[in-house]
Amino acid sequence: MRQRSRASGKRARRQKAETRKRHAAPTVRRRRSSADQADEVEIEDRRTAEGTIRESEYKLRQIIDTVPSFVWAAGPDGENT
Repeated sequence: MRQRSRASGKRARRQKAETRKRHAAPTVRRRRSSADQADEVEIEDRRTAEGTIRESEYKLRQIIDTVPSFVWAAGPDGENT
């Protein structure tokens, strides 16, 4: 009995896969509504904003942790806030 070479084995698997694709049921793709697209954009905007806030909080925390003295805020009139 003759053994198949690796190349002919790969070729046979590829042909089987192509045959399966040809005989498979067609893929139904649903058109996305503008509401779906708007939700997707809104989610992406929210994630971006959350990331920006996280980064800002991290930077503020780094500043607060590295300042060796007591820090406070004062309004334009000089009163503590």
